Amino acid sequence: MRGVLLVRHGNTTFDKKVDALLDPPLDEEGIERTKRTVDFLDKSGYQFSRIVSSPLQRTLRVAEMISQGNKRVTVNNAALPWNLGDLMGKQASAVHDKIQYLHNYPDIKAPHGESYRTFYNRWAEFLYRLMDYTEAKDEMIMVATHSRNIDALQSIIGGAPVGDIKEEAPNDSVTLLANNVVSNWTFDLIWDGR
Repeated sequence: MRGVLLVRHGNTTFDKKVDALLDPPLDEEGIERTKRTVDFLDKSGYQFSRIVSSPLQRTLRVAEMISQGNKRVTVNNAALPWNLGDLMGKQASAVHDKIQYLHNYPDIKAPHGESYRTFYNRWAEFLYRLMDYTEAKDEMIMVATHSRNIDALQSIIGGAPVGDIKEEAPNDSVTLLANNVVSNWTFDLIWDGR
């Protein structure tokens, strides 16, 4: 089977804060849930040829746990989350409306960060390259990444306007991005991380 498995990292020590480009580690619950995700992937039968990760420690830890030392983990900055600048490190509930505003107006940059559209374009271009690669090589690739990256599939693949997305990617979840000949590329949550 060809496609891309997108794995969202688990809970971090910053779970009530906006972490984005900040680099908190997985907490104990995040590690335990990641172990369950690894178990799911081991039993699922999905065979992936490569593992790519955002360079942040929370995703690298997930990628290394999935690799189990059997596959090389490649780091790619395109898998980084949205740079929310001055909003990072703040309580998520305190800046929720500001982040929603930036979603609604995707060309406005976060203070000392990037616009949603800049993030979206970076991530979409990377995903398109991965999709082309998996089709040409008839392979599956696993990517350890972040919630906003996975949620952006609603626009990249699903056709929603840029920025008009729902927060849907649970911690330690696995989303399958696959090309089925009938309807082209689709995405489905195949593991909710519990």
